[in-house]
Amino acid sequence: MLRPSKTSLSDPTDEVILHTAFERLRERLIAMIERRIGRKLASRVDPEGVIQEAYLRARTRWQEFDPKPADLDTWVYGQVHDRLIERIRVELGPMRDIDRDVGWPEGSVDPLAEHLVDSQTGPTSVLSRAERREVVRIALYRLDFIDREILAWRFYHDLNYEQIGEILHISQNAATKRGLRAMIKLRDLIPPAFRPPEARKP
Repeated sequence: MLRPSKTSLSDPTDEVILHTAFERLRERLIAMIERRIGRKLASRVDPEGVIQEAYLRARTRWQEFDPKPADLDTWVYGQVHDRLIERIRVELGPMRDIDRDVGWPEGSVDPLAEHLVDSQTGPTSVLSRAERREVVRIALYRLDFIDREILAWRFYHDLNYEQIGEILHISQNAATKRGLRAMIKLRDLIPPAFRPPEARKP
């Protein structure tokens, strides 16, 4: 639960709008943080703390915006993502590569693998579905961190590439290219027999 600050925004409606967005996205923000911190940092980085810190900083920034960001959800994701990266850098030290040194913890790709398998078309048995889920899960772990994160934002969080670009501070075109490359890499890591029919072509 977010703790209100002792100071209030100049417009109480702004406070309600921002607080509501953070609360509505809380579960997905925690999932994003937990994917990022892994076992190495789980005891040192508290997801709730990251969200609270991001919220307190966002309140000041939100108050200063005129006009407000058009896509509040994306802006909130970006605020939490930026604060999380800062916290990870503090914990690891400035010389460490956070994308290489902090992977997704065991089990963290399961919801994404489940979602990707659920979205595949065609009749399947329970066994073949379970097999496909395991194959997709293994393939996701073999991707680079940023590729996994982009796929999670795109297919699990339902963000579009313009929104992903805003979170990563890159253009929509660059985010789209990275997302397409990630999907191609994932497809290539999945044996043809386990791909949906429309993705079996080389």
